[in-house]
Amino acid sequence: DLTETSLERIIHTILNKTLDILEAPLAYEEAMSTLFLPESGNILAKTIQGTIGFDGTILENDQSWLLTMATLANIPRRAVGIVRLKQPENLGPGHEETRYIIMVLCPSKEKETKSATETSRTFATLFADINFRTKLTNVTSENMFKDLIAGHARELVNSQTYSMENGGDITQDKHWYYLGQGMYE
Repeated sequence: DLTETSLERIIHTILNKTLDILEAPLAYEEAMSTLFLPESGNILAKTIQGTIGFDGTILENDQSWLLTMATLANIPRRAVGIVRLKQPENLGPGHEETRYIIMVLCPSKEKETKSATETSRTFATLFADINFRTKLTNVTSENMFKDLIAGHARELVNSQTYSMENGGDITQDKHWYYLGQGMYE
């Protein structure tokens, strides 16, 4: 859990740790200039944020998580940094109750299916699930956090595979049982 309250400091913390793991400290300036809009101070350039409701004609942003991404020339491989804030923070307009910040970094020479956008979509899908985020809130260690993310990703892949194998119709499965079946014969 991170106690920072400034978006720029939070990104700085995630970025430093991620670049240390990648052994690419020289990519810091490139990353900061790519993650934030030029001369904006603390406005992120590329973000994904979920939507949570429909109130007449207005969709509301899910402010509990925020994903930012960057494509960089000077990193050797993809990396994802995730931080859970100690408490929800106001990080600016549209980010008033943010608890999770996800940062995706990809090398510019990566193929399209592993690009920053595609990797970000994957993590956005995971974090769009409020039940999953609730489980993450209760985790007490970094390894448990990683295991929960990996497990949830596997569940989504398995459910997607199951759905595709059955033409999207769960009732086509030969192991699907109907309550009361056989009582009418």
